[in-house]
Amino acid sequence: MCYNDFGVNNNTSDRLRGNGVGVLLDDGKYQVLESLYTQQGYSASICIDVETRNNYKEYVFNIYSDPAYINTYLPLFHGLMPGACGDFRSVLPGNRCIMAVFDYHRGVPLKDYLKSLQKDDYPMRAQAVGSLLDAAIVLDALPPIFTVSVFKQPYTVYNKK
Repeated sequence: MCYNDFGVNNNTSDRLRGNGVGVLLDDGKYQVLESLYTQQGYSASICIDVETRNNYKEYVFNIYSDPAYINTYLPLFHGLMPGACGDFRSVLPGNRCIMAVFDYHRGVPLKDYLKSLQKDDYPMRAQAVGSLLDAAIVLDALPPIFTVSVFKQPYTVYNKK
């Protein structure tokens, strides 16, 4: 179930309109830190696990409340293996919604990182391209419907981990 700060059962997408910061999800286990995107029937937010305090690890919650989205994505999410398919962790039921949970990675937008490198800094450029290719290999195992948004420029970040 999706609950708000007061424990009242409400529709998750309705509560996430605006910025949604502070909203608790999945019976209070996760708290919204930042709203990334909202449209009718879908929202994406960065959340942390406040129940186990797992080093306050950040996750992306993709919340689908439109029945058409739920019917399309739910079978696909159930076919994914957590940990084996990229950063997918789980799909959680909500009140009139489903929540797909992915690991979140902070970093510098790839475009900005590449611009910051000297043109003759081939080792660093090669490392960035190698990381991108590694990610592409992992993403190749996912259904195309998931990978379309991953390689959109604003969502592609580089971190040196």
